[in-house]
Amino acid sequence: MHYHYVLERVSPPGRGGSLQTRLEYLLELYSPRNLYVLSEITRKIEGLFPEGPLHEALKVLLADCLDRCSSLSPLPGSVARRRGLR
Repeated sequence: MHYHYVLERVSPPGRGGSLQTRLEYLLELYSPRNLYVLSEITRKIEGLFPEGPLHEALKVLLADCLDRCSSLSPLPGSVARRRGLR
């Protein structure tokens, strides 16, 4: 449930297909507990900033955080290369 909630809210159907595909892959990396927290963050964004540019900017930042905080990213200062979807 939380997986689909975050997916639908951060990348609504009909917007860029590549963003939705990427987001689907990233959300599969997270545990149910993490997905619950992500859905709560999404709800807070929608509750505090229901419309406008700040609402969209926060959703983009959330999607970016999903990418940066996934297990594909090495620790800061590590010599390991980033294993991203790019």
